[in-house]
Amino acid sequence: MKLDNNLSGIFATSKYPLVYLNMPKCACTTIKNIMYYLDHDSLYSPPEDIHRAIINKSALISKHNSPQKLKETLKNKKIAFTLVRNPLSRAYSCFNEKIFFRTPNSFLNIRNWLCAHYHLNLPKDPLNLSDQDYGINEHQNNFKKFLLFVHDNVKGKTSIRIDAHWRPQKEMINLYSNVTSIDLIGRVEHFREDMKYVFTRLGISEVRLLNLKFNEGPPAPYSLKKLIDDEMFDLVAKAYGIDYHWFGYTLV
Repeated sequence: MKLDNNLSGIFATSKYPLVYLNMPKCACTTIKNIMYYLDHDSLYSPPEDIHRAIINKSALISKHNSPQKLKETLKNKKIAFTLVRNPLSRAYSCFNEKIFFRTPNSFLNIRNWLCAHYHLNLPKDPLNLSDQDYGINEHQNNFKKFLLFVHDNVKGKTSIRIDAHWRPQKEMINLYSNVTSIDLIGRVEHFREDMKYVFTRLGISEVRLLNLKFNEGPPAPYSLKKLIDDEMFDLVAKAYGIDYHWFGYTLV
């Protein structure tokens, strides 16, 4: 069994035979906090920093860095699950958190590269905007350019890494399927129902955890509904056609 950077997204609790297959921008911050709570009877503080804490090898939910440890975890698991999300809303969330805003969670080097190579016109201070500084049309155009980048990037046409935050979800599922069976591919849109199913399989009664929701970054400056047009539908279909086909999402 060979691990790569994408498969380092396999997490497990120590108290329950539960395995989570991380899918960025699909409620992963909330799910990791739920798993942390199951092991520690408290949420990570602050909840939004749980990813950096895991990277820094704090004592959190188990992260496996060797094939043997991963084999043992997967052999003893009762349920392995992940959640997927509407590709357009996932891409928009990724664009805002990782590219548009300048925060500790942003990809600043990629942000600068996109401005230089895909001609995104991004504000220097996204947290302090007015309509005069940065309007809805500019945000729409920048997001469309990001979708074009995603298409090119996934096709291997750029020098930038194919990052899990915008990688098609079906490709992530394929990677995970190489090392384990997946018992549930749920949907962010059905979060409560799908997480309740996971809890039921494990005999967990902490249903109040199903009400949790954490976002890593600031809210988007404009709602996605206000940005959508036919050109955007065409771009997202080209970038994420595989996800629409496999997971049954529709463009409307």
